[in-house]
Amino acid sequence: MPMKVLFISLLCMLTLGSCRKDDIVAVGRTFSLLNQENKDVRFPDDFRGKPMVVSFLYTNCPTVCVVTTHRMALLRTELGDRDDVMFVSISLDPRRDRPGVLNDFARLRGIDTESWQFLTGSIGTIDSLCEGMNVYAQRSFIEKNENGTEYYTIDHSDVIAIVDRNGVIRERYTGTELDVEKAVAEINELL
Repeated sequence: MPMKVLFISLLCMLTLGSCRKDDIVAVGRTFSLLNQENKDVRFPDDFRGKPMVVSFLYTNCPTVCVVTTHRMALLRTELGDRDDVMFVSISLDPRRDRPGVLNDFARLRGIDTESWQFLTGSIGTIDSLCEGMNVYAQRSFIEKNENGTEYYTIDHSDVIAIVDRNGVIRERYTGTELDVEKAVAEINELL
């Protein structure tokens, strides 16, 4: 098990490190997704005009996603009640993370979904979006537990991206190690 964790960590670092700051979110593409309220969202078009803080997660994640979401919540708190920055978390697990599941995930964490959207879509759309934003995500083999319910994990990049109002990625952070003060300064420069 420790060797697998080491391999995944190395892969995530390599994937994160290969991204340029000036990458554009999914260059010239618009992705049809659903938010936590089952409303259509065109990503990134519906968020243009505001800087975004973008992360990738899945609600059944046993480790990284919980910490990354917590770091984003700390950043959201540090920014205060501002409405000039949009937070977006995109599910890497559209098979299980339907809108209602994402809504429950946000509600259980006390997240205001007015300024923080949780998005999901078809498997093909999410795969294309990840490719466009240079995010690694690979589902492990599927197992069934004693109840016959499918179980799997998703190995993925641990990334939080700061995106300007035009969709250009200005900074990429390791989500679990997000320096909140540095991210606030980066966002303030974009406003």
